[in-house]
Order: sequence, then structure tokens, then C-alpha cells
Amino acid sequence: MANIDRPKTPLDETLWRDQAWYRTWGPLTPFTVMDYFRLSTFFDNTSNNGTLFQQMQFRPEIRQELATPDLFNARLRRMTGVEYMLATGSSDTGVWVIRKQLRRGVVRAEDGQEVEDVSVLATYYVVGENVFMAPAVGAVLMNRMLTAITALRSAQSIAASIAEYRPAGSSTAASTSEKKADNSGASASNSSVGGSSAKELPRALALHLKYQGEYMDDHAPLLGDPGSFLQSGPAAGGGAAGGGGGGVGGAVGAGVGGVGGMGRGSRSGTPAGEKKEVGTPRRK
Repeated sequence: MANIDRPKTPLDETLWRDQAWYRTWGPLTPFTVMDYFRLSTFFDNTSNNGTLFQQMQFRPEIRQELATPDLFNARLRRMTGVEYMLATGSSDTGVWVIRKQLRRGVVRAEDGQEVEDVSVLATYYVVGENVFMAPAVGAVLMNRMLTAITALRSAQSIAASIAEYRPAGSSTAASTSEKKADNSGASASNSSVGGSSAKELPRALALHLKYQGEYMDDHAPLLGDPGSFLQSGPAAGGGAAGGGGGGVGGAVGAGVGGVGGMGRGSRSGTPAGEKKEVGTPRRK
């Protein structure tokens, strides 16, 4: 079986023009645009248009019958096979649209009317002296999807190389030099954490969905009404000192010591601004 030579550059990536012809016969008109397109690499000489062009060269009577574009297109509609039809265009804009079609003839529709059975194979644009082929929709979508997937893969590889998730802290970006410097210490910490990152991340997400904006301090939780700043742990400041007092004074000292985060309480359990004598009262 003979091999078919395929063009090195796809037709939808090819730009054709003939500057010498355009300088002589340009700008293009509805009478000359098909003649100019016939010289391009996109034209198939075995099409119905190529057959009629050859007949016009050797038979003057056919040249008279196909003297105008309307007469030429009317002859094409009576034939079957591959054809090139001028769809639209104007000399003012200098843009012309030519379609490559497969005509199978005339068929009868369900309502009884006769319609043309024509399938569009390709579309070509003539802009000034430049002729190019419009790409297929599938090729455009495939190119755009390939570009997006390639960009996502490169971004994912870059993000995976610089991002490091630590359950005890947060997601940090560690450089290669920092990783080499902390290799000895990080090996011990990673061994203690183990592979818990896969377990801690879903747990953290579940806690966030459950409590959302609510936060609490496990070391020194706040007591009382909001804004009272009373604490129940050793972080209460003067509470430990106030606890040294006995009886009710020690309890009051612990309470006031909670405020000791902002000011220090007295040892007797009373505020620092007041003086209270302890012992037998003096006789007057």
C-alpha cells in the first residue's frame, strides 16, 4: 500500500499568499476571489470547482455560461461531490469566507419539500492577500485543555516541592538550605510526630466545622462572665499568692488574684488599696 505524503505543517497552521498576483490583480472582488483562492495550497484540483475551471480554459462556450459567480454557483449546485462555495465577503472590508462542502444532491424532507444535502468540511478566510484555514472546534478545545492541564501540573509540582505541613504548627515554606541545616533536628521531631499529618488534618477540619469561630485556652480557661478576666489555673498571677491566706481571706485572695493579671492582690485577701489590721483591736 502506497504511503500518502502528509504536509509537515498542518493546514490549519498554514498561511498562504501571493504578493505578485495581488499587486497585479488586487484588491479582490467577488469575480476574482475564487481565482486567487484556486492558486493556494488549500484548493483541491479534483473538486467540482477544479473541473469547471479546466473546462473554462479549453471551452469558450462554458466560459460564457459561467461568466459570473452566480452562474458558477448555480452550476455547482447541480453537481455532487466536493466543492468550494463563496459564503460571504465584501470589497469594503477585504474579508472573504469560503467553505469546502460535500454535496450529496437534493433530498426530500418530511414535509415534502426538497432540500440540499450539504455537509461543511472546512472553512477558509481571505483577509487582504492572506489566506488561512479556520481550525476545528475540537482542535481548539483540545489545545486549550492541554495548555490548562500542563499549567496545573507545573503548579502542583512547584507547590509540592516548597510546601511542608506540620501538625504541631502550620504550613510553612522551607527552602532547600533550611532543610539541610535542620536535617538532624527535624528527623527526631518527625519521628515523634510520625505520619500523623494524614490524621491531624481531617481532625482539624472537623473541629473547625464544629466550633468555627469559637476558641478556648486549655492552659488557663477564663471564668465568669465575658470580660471579667478571672482565670482558674496557675496563670492567674496573684491567685497563687492569695491562696496562701486562710479561711475566707484566702478564697477572696484567689478571686482577686485572678485580676492580678492586671494588678497584684494583697496577702490578706483584701484589695491592695485597703489596709486592715489583724489581731486584737487597740483599746481607746
